[in-house]
Amino acid sequence: TDVGAAPNGSTAPELDVVVLGGAGHLRLPLSLTLADSGARVGIFDRDATKLERLAGGEMPFMEAGADVLLTRILPTGRLELGTDPAMCARTDTVVVVVGTPVDEFLGPSMAPFEDSVDEIAPHVRAGALIVLRSTVFPGTTAYVRERFHDRGSEVHVAFCPERIAEGRALEELRSLPQIIGADEPEAGDRAEALFARFAARFIRTSTREAELAKLFTN
Repeated sequence: TDVGAAPNGSTAPELDVVVLGGAGHLRLPLSLTLADSGARVGIFDRDATKLERLAGGEMPFMEAGADVLLTRILPTGRLELGTDPAMCARTDTVVVVVGTPVDEFLGPSMAPFEDSVDEIAPHVRAGALIVLRSTVFPGTTAYVRERFHDRGSEVHVAFCPERIAEGRALEELRSLPQIIGADEPEAGDRAEALFARFAARFIRTSTREAELAKLFTN
């Protein structure tokens, strides 16, 4: 049974956003910041041990200010923790942060994105917004959109790179401008609305420009 699952088979409430791998170093500060800003956030993570620690009010890693923030958020009920990808069916917005490994020839591997898409595509709503935040090879956003299409899921995809340092993530999420990379106005507007819960400044670009900007500033 998932941590925070609805009791007795009752209908689970709508979520404003689900963060894949949301208990990780770069995902958890975002999840906490969104929840602190009033959003109902689902953390989907396969690491049940991390989720149990979070449910008990314990951060799984060091992050300035996160312990206090987690303790403040848990009683609000705005943070739901689970290991079932079906959680994605309860939202119109899914944030994906996965690594992009390279082979011995420094060629990028799309396997992590393929695995993520294949796992959640059966559950994602039609027209959902998928927000990518990884360091990616140029063209990855378009590739992910096509992968969803091939799996029968018609979604909008935006690339909104994180540019934060571990240990200072909570501070930098609110202070740094957020790049919104989108090739469709609707995707860009929806992504900006998500981050406008806590960010004050935005830079709108195409997905390719945002992907390149992330590589050059990484």
